[in-house]
Amino acid sequence: MKTAVHDLLKGRTRVAIYLRVSTSVQAEEGFSIDAQRHNIQKAMEQEGKTIVKEYIDAGISGSSLKKRNGMLSLMKDASLGLFDEVVVWKLSRVSRSFKDMLTTICKAKRV
Repeated sequence: MKTAVHDLLKGRTRVAIYLRVSTSVQAEEGFSIDAQRHNIQKAMEQEGKTIVKEYIDAGISGSSLKKRNGMLSLMKDASLGLFDEVVVWKLSRVSRSFKDMLTTICKAKRV
């Protein structure tokens, strides 16, 4: 069954956004969840892409996936094909380590 939402998204890239701050200091220095969201929304509007879901890990270190429920949900949904792209404000929001980032991407494909 087609819906108005289906027609609206037809032909547009479906984007998931991932937002994370690990400390209150980061949030106070302009890395807040709201600031990240605003910057990404603005960029996606300019690129004609549609944000279909956002995943948030607030106050959680990027050093481990174990406590990052937002990232774990994102990885699961990626394996289900719920979106075409993932957008982050900075790569450091995914991980501070390039090796860990590649591991995360590989796990998302297997989840």
